Parts: sequence; structure tokens; C-alpha cells
Amino acid sequence: MLRHFKTFPGVVTDDTPYASQGFATASNHIRWVEGKAEMRGGYVDACPGFLVPGKTRSQRQWTTVRGQALTALGSTEGIFVVVEKRVHDVTPTLASFDGTIQGSRIFAPGHGVRPGQLVHVRGGGVGSTLVLPADPFRTAAGLSQVLVSAGGHGLPDNTLLKIAGATPVDGENVNGLRTVLAAGPDTLVLHLDEVAASTASAGGTPTVDAYRACRVVSVEADAFIVDTVGNGDVTVVPTLLPGREDGVLPGGYGVGGYGVGPFGANISYDTRAAFLPRVWSLDTFGETLVAAPIGGPLFRWDPNPSKRAVVVPNAPAHIDWLCVTAERVLMAFGCTHLDGVYDPLAVRWCNVGDLDMWTPSSANNAGDDRFGRGSYIVAGFATDAGVVVWTDTAVYGGSATGDPSQFYRFDTISDNCGLVSPNAVVVRADGECWWLGPGNVVYGMAGGKPREVDCPVTSWLTVDPVQAYKAFACTDSRFSAVTFYAGDRYIRLDTKEAAANPRLGWSVGTHDMTTSGDLSVMGYAMAVRADGKVVAQDVGTSFDGEPITAFVRFAPSELADENGDGEFCVNLNRVHLDCRLTGAIKVRVISKRWPELPDRVKGPWILTPEKLRFDPRVQGRQFALEVFSDGTADAWRLGLPRVDTSQGPRR
Repeated sequence: MLRHFKTFPGVVTDDTPYASQGFATASNHIRWVEGKAEMRGGYVDACPGFLVPGKTRSQRQWTTVRGQALTALGSTEGIFVVVEKRVHDVTPTLASFDGTIQGSRIFAPGHGVRPGQLVHVRGGGVGSTLVLPADPFRTAAGLSQVLVSAGGHGLPDNTLLKIAGATPVDGENVNGLRTVLAAGPDTLVLHLDEVAASTASAGGTPTVDAYRACRVVSVEADAFIVDTVGNGDVTVVPTLLPGREDGVLPGGYGVGGYGVGPFGANISYDTRAAFLPRVWSLDTFGETLVAAPIGGPLFRWDPNPSKRAVVVPNAPAHIDWLCVTAERVLMAFGCTHLDGVYDPLAVRWCNVGDLDMWTPSSANNAGDDRFGRGSYIVAGFATDAGVVVWTDTAVYGGSATGDPSQFYRFDTISDNCGLVSPNAVVVRADGECWWLGPGNVVYGMAGGKPREVDCPVTSWLTVDPVQAYKAFACTDSRFSAVTFYAGDRYIRLDTKEAAANPRLGWSVGTHDMTTSGDLSVMGYAMAVRADGKVVAQDVGTSFDGEPITAFVRFAPSELADENGDGEFCVNLNRVHLDCRLTGAIKVRVISKRWPELPDRVKGPWILTPEKLRFDPRVQGRQFALEVFSDGTADAWRLGLPRVDTSQGPRR
């Protein structure tokens, strides 16, 4: 007897296999499309030859007024910008100081650096002074890049240069600290703020010092050890201290380790941010990137990859999260008040269109407020309808009032629906929100009050409270999906499937990403792996040449005998898979006579587009199918499987 093997589009992990008949009970790297399981695409290296240092937990994509697509990546090591398949370091530098290097020890009383910090060193045989010809800067009309003639320089990409005494290049002052975008055998590439008006050589006879990037190994009272050697006087330019990769429990002797702390970055280490994994909040103010590491100050970066981000001096010294509203106002959440006292429930905003004005007066729209529900603000995002803000227990809505004395008003939308991590939320421009709350509760909101989303896979995702700020979410707008990540696992909801039944559309799996985004201005959905590789997602059929293990395993289903009373076993003679397939797919059949008995597994059978049927010849009362692929050239979507059965002996 030929019959359909009925399946439902969704994974259930929170119920028993018997109660989940028709649903899948496990999966990896699939999505549900039109009610069918489909293998998702792979990824390719988006920036060949580049890795982002540290762990990247935030990203922001935007386009400049000249149409250049940029992506900012917030890492535990700093801020990095992807420009045309290259990764550029724009991490803020701190105030320079002088010292003396003897071997690997740099003597500099009051240095303030910490173990693990990146410092740029010049002098004492470390770094170099470049020998340049006259007018070494070569511009090309219509381009913003400038070529520097520097024969035999021997420098790598992202080398920090200090240029002094240069005459203007196409009208721009190029003196000061600049970062090398690309290094050829005898040339260096820098970036101008504007495109060049002409093709010419310029710059006069500048002095250009090249700093060597060194890592601080250990620190002493008046000296510190670096991973290079030299002898003589040096100048040191430290960068922002790296943040934590992992959260730690607050309190207790030795928590954090000696020297671990954000010295020199205006970060209040005595606040909760000291114990959290570093997460950056990133947004754009016009075409300018604005960024703050949790517990740190506000930085801005104008889109020139040869320059570093700089601090915004009048902004709050401590910011846990930020966003830019439709009124061109930057909001700082969980921040210091005007008196310098940190308040985890405070919100402050700058004057309209002015990042430097934060002191309220009758002449501007700067202001502040405080939320009354929860212990701390987690995150806030701007939408077309206003601002949505989450504390650890509640969600608020904010809107512009037009009243200069209180330019924004915030009202409680709902309580007992907080956010577990600032990146564990998806906020769409129209105001629709999806987020992960405490206890693995998924919430949705599209105007009105939040609703708890029926999620039958909560047991798959485990959010460690100490590492909760590593959790993140992203959308897949092409398939109307939202995915939540925690640890090395994820849960995904294809919302079109859930429209018919809230229990449908879920899938689960494992991953090795630390941040993931949607299809955007880069032309692909960007993600960053734990090893720092930047990848373009849902591209191809492999993980950058490595195999993809994709599978879906359905719960055991009862195939009734001819009498329909379960008195007899059933012979499963043939399976017609029905599958849209490229490459190959493998199938296992799991059978049982009684639910408490061990699984009987047969297969796998390897199927191809030319042959999508096989003869398992197994007997039982319950049958399950597991469909999987593990190659580099496979792609598939299941259809409506059919099975050929006959009555077997009495059970």
C-alpha cells in the first residue's frame, strides 16, 4: 500500500518523541520553506587573508554619501572596518608617552598599560623612519586613496604611521597618525577624507615614522614587557585596552586577574560592565560611525580607514548602550549623569544633530530621564515609530514630544519581559521586534503589547547567566526568519510557517559564529566566526571548502496496519523520498516495535537525482526518517515522502 509519510514543518525538542509525531526532533543547518525542510547555503571567505582579532560580537553596515558600503565590527580587541574585502583597524589610540627600551622591557614610570594591550612603539631600534623622495604622495583624480612612494619599507598592512612636516595633499592636511591600508613592495596606500580633484604628486619633504605593533606581555610598577626587543629611547602609542572575551562572576578575591581592566579608556571598572564580555553598541550619525564598548566612552569615526576612531569629549564617560534616533539624536543608555555618577537606569541624549552638546539648556534639546522598572538598561533601538528600550525586566517605548524642555517621553509598554543580552533582539524599521528574554522565553511585538511566542525548542538553547551577553540574534529577511544564538547552539523561526500554527517553523542546530547579520549594503549576509574569519553567508554549498553537515530527523510515526487498530506490525518495503536535489543525500530508517525498545537503525542509503527511492525492508510499528548530507556540493529540499507498506505479523 502506497501512502504519504506525513511530516510537519517544525522541530520539537521539548516533548516526547511519541507526542511529537510528524514533527522533526533534531536538525542542523536547515530552514523551512513552504512547509518543507531545505538545506541552507554555506559561506565563503569575505575578506581573504584577513582575520578580525579577538571575538567579534557586534556589527553595523551602512553606506557613505559617496555610495561606499562599509561594515563596522566591534571586537574584544577594538573596532575594525571592512572596506572592499579588507579589514582595517580603526581602534582608538590613547595618549602617547615616552620611555626607554632595554631588551623587551620598556621603562616608563606611570605608564598605565595592562597585560594584553596593544601598543605601537617607535625608537630604540623598534619601528623605523622611512626614507622618502620629495613629494612622495601621489593622488589620482576621482579617487580617495593616495599612493606613498617608500622603497623597501618592509611594513605590513595596518601599520601606524606618524607623518610630520608634510605640505597639503590635494588641499588636505595629512600630518598626524595614519594607518596603512595596504602595503606593496615599494609603496603604501593611505586614504584621504575626500576624493582627489587632480592627479599629482605632493607633500614636500615630510618625516614619516613607522611604529611597530607590540603586545604587552606583563607589567611592573615602572616598566612593562613587550613581545619585541630594542635598546634606546622610544615613543609608545597605546590603543584601547582589550575587553573580556568571557564573563566572570562579580566579587571574590582575584576576580578579573591582575591588570585586567580598562585603564586609560575612561571606563568605570567598578561597575557591572567590568564582569561582562565586551559588547560594542554601534550606530551611524549621518555617515559617521558612533561606537561605545559596554561601560566605556563614546567614540566617533568619520569614514576614512587611514584614521582611528576618536573619543567624543563632552559625551557621558560611561555608556552601556547607544542608538541614534530618527531626529538625529544620539541616546546613551546606562550612563553617567552630569555629575559623573553612573546610573544603570539612566538615559541621556544630545542636542539635535550635535554630538558635542550634552548639557540641557533652554537653547537646545539635550536631556535625560530615568527608567523605574528593572535593575539596568540592556539595550535600546530606534524605529520609524520611535525608540524601544529594554531593561532586564521590562520594555519601554519612547517618542519625541517636540517640547525642548523634555524632548523625549518614555512610557512602560510591558513588565516581566526583559532582554537577556543587548544583541539578542531583532528590531525592524517598522517597529516589529523579536527578542530572547530570561528563561529562554522568546517574545514578539508588532505594535501593542509583547506576546510570548510558542517555542517548542527552548530546551535546545542554554543561556549561561554569566555568559548571557554573548547571546545574539539576527534576521534572514529573504525567508522572514529570526535566529537566536547562545553558546554553540541556535534556534531559528521561519515566521511564515508560524503564521498558520505558532508551533511550526522552528529548527535547531550548532554554529561557530560570534555575530551574524542580515542581507544588507554589502550584498550578502555577513558573519564572523570565532576564529575571526569574516564570511558571506548562505553562499555556495560548503563552509569555505569544508563539508556541511545538514540534517533533519523526524519523530517516530505510527504507520497503521490494514485494520487500523495497531494489532499487527507493518512492513516498510520501499521509500520514495521526493526531493529537489543537487549532489547526493543520505537517508536512515529507524524502526521500533515498542516505544521503550532501542532504535533499530538501517542505512544510510545514498540517493541521487537519478534515484530517489530505496527498499529498506524493515518491520515495526513506528518508523522515523533521518535525511542528511555531509559533502561540499550538496543542496536539497524535501518534498512529500511516500512509503510502500504491507501488513506484517501480529505484534
